Amino acid sequence: MIGIGDRDYVAIRFEAFLDEVLAPASVLATAPLELEIWQTEEAVELAVARDAAYSPCAVGHRWGPAWSTAWFRVRGRVPAEMAGQPVALRFSSGTEALLWQDGAPRQGLDDHHDRVLLFPRAAGGEAVDLLVEAACNLPLGVSTFWWDHPETAKRWQEDRPGRVEACELVAIDPELERVCRKVDLARRTLLALPEEHPRGIELLHGLRRLLNRVPAARPRAILELEPGLEALLRGAPEAPRTVCHAVGHAHVDTAWLWPMRETRRKLLRTWAGALELMERFPRFRFLASSAQHYAWVEEDAPELFARVEQRVAEGRWEVVGGSWVENDCHAPSGESLVRQLLHGQRWFAARFGEAAPQRLMYLPDSFGFPASLPQIARLAGLDTFVTNKLSWCHRNPYPFTTFRWRGVDGSELLTHFTPGDDYNAPLEPKDLLHGEGKLLANDRGAFREPRAGEPPRWLQPYGFGDGGGGPTAEMAARAELAAAVNGLPAVVQSGAAGFAAAIHDDRDGRLARGEADLPCWDGELYLEFHTGTQTSQAWLKAANARAEDQLRRLEGMLATGGDLAFARGLAPEIDAAWKTVLLHQFHDILPGTSIAAVYQDARAAYAGLQRSLDSLESRAREALLVRLDPRGMAEPALVFNDGSEARGRILRGAGGLRWTRPIPPMSAALFDLALPGPVPAPVRTGRRRLENDLVVMELDEAGRIAKLQRRDCSAPVNAARADGSLAPLHHLVAFEDRPRRWEAWDLDFDYPDKAEPVDSPADSIELIEDDPLRSTFEVRRRWRSSDIALRYSLEAGSDRVEIA
Repeated sequence: MIGIGDRDYVAIRFEAFLDEVLAPASVLATAPLELEIWQTEEAVELAVARDAAYSPCAVGHRWGPAWSTAWFRVRGRVPAEMAGQPVALRFSSGTEALLWQDGAPRQGLDDHHDRVLLFPRAAGGEAVDLLVEAACNLPLGVSTFWWDHPETAKRWQEDRPGRVEACELVAIDPELERVCRKVDLARRTLLALPEEHPRGIELLHGLRRLLNRVPAARPRAILELEPGLEALLRGAPEAPRTVCHAVGHAHVDTAWLWPMRETRRKLLRTWAGALELMERFPRFRFLASSAQHYAWVEEDAPELFARVEQRVAEGRWEVVGGSWVENDCHAPSGESLVRQLLHGQRWFAARFGEAAPQRLMYLPDSFGFPASLPQIARLAGLDTFVTNKLSWCHRNPYPFTTFRWRGVDGSELLTHFTPGDDYNAPLEPKDLLHGEGKLLANDRGAFREPRAGEPPRWLQPYGFGDGGGGPTAEMAARAELAAAVNGLPAVVQSGAAGFAAAIHDDRDGRLARGEADLPCWDGELYLEFHTGTQTSQAWLKAANARAEDQLRRLEGMLATGGDLAFARGLAPEIDAAWKTVLLHQFHDILPGTSIAAVYQDARAAYAGLQRSLDSLESRAREALLVRLDPRGMAEPALVFNDGSEARGRILRGAGGLRWTRPIPPMSAALFDLALPGPVPAPVRTGRRRLENDLVVMELDEAGRIAKLQRRDCSAPVNAARADGSLAPLHHLVAFEDRPRRWEAWDLDFDYPDKAEPVDSPADSIELIEDDPLRSTFEVRRRWRSSDIALRYSLEAGSDRVEIA
């Protein structure tokens, strides 16, 4: 007798029978192919690889080093005994790779994708002559993780980690392959259900009865039992508890554990594979975001992009997100958040027109979202927001799955946290049941009981991701088979657009019936994790902010100048500059979480960007200078106020500092720095002391602020100690930066346990600028291997001390 406690034991038998009998029998024949290799350090175009000098190699060949490229030429003929059968190429370089056929990308190859259907029904004798472009890296770069096998970790420390693992033709029995997938789905479903669940017990005993009737020597006998297997999968008719909208997806990070140049190749591999699945699975849909990715694919593989365009027009390839890249939302300015959507939507509209309408903001992996985002999204025409990363909150999980997110101005976005907690899900039954369980625990318990026939909905993107790859044929088959499996959510393949339309319709129906609205989250969507991303790679955050400011100032000058023809002449360069900034705002670049090579490339990109912006601003200033007419001035200076209120400036001329009168916001004026100007509320200095008529500041010997007080206040800002003395402000404190995991991402909550105040007397405190218009103290000190310089500045007429 088989008892409830024997489930896992029996299921192992099902797995063994599937892996050792049924699956091998679905491969009718194999035939080796001839293989040659040509290696290069850098990636090259197909035309170069075609004419290269190849050398013979064989399965087992080791190649490298990491990040290099190998091209393989694969040749042979389909054997006569494979006639009448589907014939596929099985190839593995032990790395990521791309099969090229007829001058275009055909399909990506990696650990999870190693078969490409070449002939749906072979005649026998067909010639095979193919090129495979292999990159010596894994989907997650050349890094290995705690979940990897020790052999894998060891291999990727070697000089030649690439390894040719397969190169052959495979004749496939499609009927037996189809039944294998059904058996596998039944086995995984019973393991995903609670052990005492009646449906799981039904599957356990049903599979046992079916497989006992299949002799190991005659595995195709299971085909006769397929109707019974299908009935077992369906089970008794029962209303589903939830509806899962499943859509193929491949989260391709624009850069992370690999540089951008590798991302461009990842996109070709991944998107070619998705297009192949569309040929084989009529209901399969695929979504991809980021206008930058589409622009790269159009440039690198026009033939592949044309196939994407066809599928977009059909509605099976979903262009979602609306933004230039899946951006970080903390470090960029509000203007940049607007530009992400502006540039992204303009590009999508130009290429796809009405075939790719945008309503969905899709940022599954960004590290939290400001309260300004609903307003920006709604003004961009978007009404739905989907994310996943906030499931990582480890102390205060969010209480809802589908809800209204209200921003600072009252704008609302209908928002959905994918409850499967994984945008890279393999769409196994355990994934489906996890998502369903979380949805019901959150939404049903929080705010509603579903009406009859209206089970709550949720979205599940599936497919290998982060490093791309996308769905496999097994996943696409599960999406089709799971649609009618009792015990699982009802799986529909409507895509993200269909899901968004459905949840809006559901909400509209509730309101029309007078029922309560969805719950509302008011304000920032904060992630209790990855707070270290606020400081990692600080140089890039500073460069991003400078570029944002300079672009804003430049565009303000052009708008103020009024010379439309001149502004239009600079528009292409400004557009390119903005796209460089937006590209580097990707959520693993600007936050500082990528490998060193990414930041080497970013430094070069920003150096070029700075030269371009300086040139653009110089030309804009020259045009303004001519229009404002500097004739008669001994030392003309152009001042542009890019602020939101009238203000003056302190400028340095040949005769020293000069004060310029306030000018209106977003306006320009000329001043002659040779003429002396007024000095409002001049600055006075003393020993470690700065003051004017509005504020006074004193430093102590450690370079801290010993006293800070407004003249119109009765007491300093500093807190008073018990003995009546003032506690200094602006302490320097060092903390040990050794997170438990995710070094570039995290500041663990207990990091203050190991604090080291830097409060010894400073090496020097020097008055480096002493002028009635502006004075500055510089504090310098050496701490361990670092040089620290602090500058405290006070300007005439200012009620604030600036610290750099």
